[in-house]
Amino acid sequence: MKALVRKADQEVVDLLPRSVEIVIGDVGDPTTVKAAVEGCNKIIYCATARSAITGDLFRVDHRGVYNLTKAFQVCLHTFSTQTLKKEKEKQRDFVFLPS
Repeated sequence: MKALVRKADQEVVDLLPRSVEIVIGDVGDPTTVKAAVEGCNKIIYCATARSAITGDLFRVDHRGVYNLTKAFQVCLHTFSTQTLKKEKEKQRDFVFLPS
């Protein structure tokens, strides 16, 4: 399990179970979002803008959701492609012999 946080303040760290991997970043930054979703198969998005300023709302509530969705699609596509490749390799190793 991972948590994407803007800062690893002790207050934030104390709220999370020790088993949670903390990724420091911002939902407005596609690079940190990509790092946060790698290896995940489910996502819970709890981010929201802390102000009513249009730029903040757009960055977090629109761009953040877009960045997360895009990164997760790439992550799942990569995972499924790797899984299919492994399955095809297994099939090549299996030979049917007529009885």
